[in-house]
Amino acid sequence: MKKLSLFIIACSIGMLMVSCGSDNTPGKVVENAFNEMVKKNYEAFFDATTMPENMREFNMLILETTMNPSNENARKAMPQEINIVKEEAQDTVASVEVEVTNVGGELNKLTAELVKVEDRWKIKNPEIFMLPASLPASGEGLDLSGLMSDDDEASSEPNPIDEAEEKAK
Repeated sequence: MKKLSLFIIACSIGMLMVSCGSDNTPGKVVENAFNEMVKKNYEAFFDATTMPENMREFNMLILETTMNPSNENARKAMPQEINIVKEEAQDTVASVEVEVTNVGGELNKLTAELVKVEDRWKIKNPEIFMLPASLPASGEGLDLSGLMSDDDEASSEPNPIDEAEEKAK
């Protein structure tokens, strides 16, 4: 009987520890995704986003281009460290303000927008982390010609962002 009681107590403590250390808070999702991107684990990065499968290959090429710089200036612009400044969450939407420091020591303030999809937080705007701060958001300066074929089509999958935003209204 004592062994059963000890087992139940140990399981309860273990479950409490797991639930308190959840990686499914908006801030943790952003931090983990950023760290996966820096480690060049792009699949894990995109899994933390709402980006449709059919757009991932193209965006992976963008990441490979920006995260493997060919000159010293581009290397200095690579993101290196993230600091969560502020996290605000409602039922199905959240925003996380972060400070991203690049290899050259430059600090950039960014805001990640998240949406809850099937009880998991997902980043709606992963592009904020994908281009070095020295490049405009338009991507001007990157030669991405020929990366997408003419037969690439838009996804017919339902958009989880639209669904979550409708629920939030």
